[in-house]
Amino acid sequence: MYGINEWLRLLAAVLAGISACIPLAVKLCAYVKKARSESDRACIARLLLAPMKDAEKLFISGEERKEYVLGAIASLAETLGLELETKAVSDMIDELCEFAKTVNAG
Repeated sequence: MYGINEWLRLLAAVLAGISACIPLAVKLCAYVKKARSESDRACIARLLLAPMKDAEKLFISGEERKEYVLGAIASLAETLGLELETKAVSDMIDELCEFAKTVNAG
């Protein structure tokens, strides 16, 4: 039979193990969240192209086109369960437009 000292040592060892695992679990959660965010961003970037092509045909104004694309992407992201940062998507649209202008100019 174990005495009180053995139980206290066992409890101390278990608590030490748990306290060592907590920071690792926190870092793992942060890493998974970051990886998912980057994965979502890549997926959204791929999804941008079709609504952008549609917007070119439907609207004349760049502002109307951008609003159309943002709405379409928001709807797709919600359907697919992706995290959407509107500012980041807006920036992606601007970058793709600038890229297209550069390619078309050359």
